[in-house]
Parts: sequence; structure tokens; C-alpha cells
Amino acid sequence: MLSERPMPKGNEFTPELLRPCQCQALDDVMTNARANELPGYYFEEMPRAGTVLWVTPPTEFDRYVLIGDPGQNTPPDRNSAVSMVPKVTGFPHTPAELAAFHWVDGRGSYWPFINQMDEWYKAYRPIYAAFDASGTQKGFDELVFAQRGMLIEGVQVNTNKMRMVVALKLILGKQLLLMPKGIQGIWMQLGGWRMPDTKLRQDIASCLFIAADVLNRLFVIDEASAAEEDDSEVAETSTLHRRPHRRRNPRHQRQNPGRSR
Repeated sequence: MLSERPMPKGNEFTPELLRPCQCQALDDVMTNARANELPGYYFEEMPRAGTVLWVTPPTEFDRYVLIGDPGQNTPPDRNSAVSMVPKVTGFPHTPAELAAFHWVDGRGSYWPFINQMDEWYKAYRPIYAAFDASGTQKGFDELVFAQRGMLIEGVQVNTNKMRMVVALKLILGKQLLLMPKGIQGIWMQLGGWRMPDTKLRQDIASCLFIAADVLNRLFVIDEASAAEEDDSEVAETSTLHRRPHRRRNPRHQRQNPGRSR
């Protein structure tokens, strides 16, 4: 295992913002699962990149979203694909937690990323799925995903990045997204992210920007209703209210989003 590196002292995602979201308990779950050779748990590391695969098995009654950033290169190089699955059961009353993460070794091809998205779409049966459709990645939804029966929204990160960055800051500021401390790529890329970002390694960061944007559109922050909940035992509104999106995945209506047994 790689030794722990100090977190960058970034101006956008500061150590004070990131540290409360580093969840040692998730690392402990993976360590215990590997020690006991539990099925469905996967962990891999690569030189220079650290942890590139971190997977916990889907459960029958949990709810998930699937997020992807296409790429063709090998981690930790730029343009390396990332797929991740946050578990959103109970969100926003309880924090979302990272359930699966893969910093994909494309080796010059998009297919490892495509196959990973396909595998997790079937396994986790997400209530919503999205990927970065900016630039040359435009059209994946029609050329690949739709042909495989996958309903995945293509979002334009390049034109909406700052809105997504703010959404992630708000979510992290409330500790509403917890991720393993041991996946150093997450914390190094977020801690080092800045504008201009044209030369940064930011594939993991971009994937998290999309995740925050999706959560922000599904669950809207409302401080006023939070105050009402504190004053009333019968508050029907929540701190973050669900609101529909015009391209929302119809699977969100399913009561049991887990894997078929």
C-alpha cells in the first residue's frame, strides 16, 4: 500500500472542507471484508495512482446513483475514465456514501469504461445515472448506452462546471457525502483543484462534480424547512426536498432498487 500523502492545501476544496468527509469506517469495512474474503468486495491498487478499484456489493433495499466520466488513458494520467456509485439510501437525512469506485485503466480504449458502466448499471440498478458528455464524449448515450438498454443522462460538465463545483462544496460542507479516506486520488484531485483547470488531473473530481449536480437536482437544499422541522414534530418537509427533473430516470419510482435475487 502507498503511504498516506498530505492533502493539498487548495483554495477551492480546503482541507477543512474535505477532512470531515473522509470516512475511516468505510475503509474499515473494506479491510475487514478483504481479511475475511467476503464475496462482492473488490480492491486494487496501481503504482503512482494508489487505490483504483474499491467496490462493495449492492444490497437489495439500498438506493444508488451511477456516475461516469469517460476516458482512455491509464491512471493517474489525465483522460483516465472514472466510474462511481454513491449509495443514497436515506439521503439527505443521512449522508450519501461511496459504494463503488473504479479509476479505469483504458489502455487507449473507451471500452473498459463502457463495460464497467454496463456492469454496474445491471448490478446496482441505479435510480439515476449520468456521465460527462462534453467534447468528444458527446453521443455516448445514443451510440453506446441506449443500444444496451441503459438510460444514462449526458451532462455538459465544461459549460456547467462552476455550478457543479458549488453544488459539491455545499454537499461536502454539510458532510452529506462520505468517501473512503484511503482512496487518495479523490482527496488529491479535489484538494488540488483550481481555476484555470486546463492542465489538471481532474477526472475523479469531474465525476464528483457530476454526482453533486445530480444530487442537487434530485434533492434541493432548503434551510427554511430545516428550521421548521426543528420547531415541529409533524414537519412534512425535509432539509432537502425531492424535485423532478425533465430527464429523470423512470427507475426512481421503483421501491426496491437493489439487485434481483
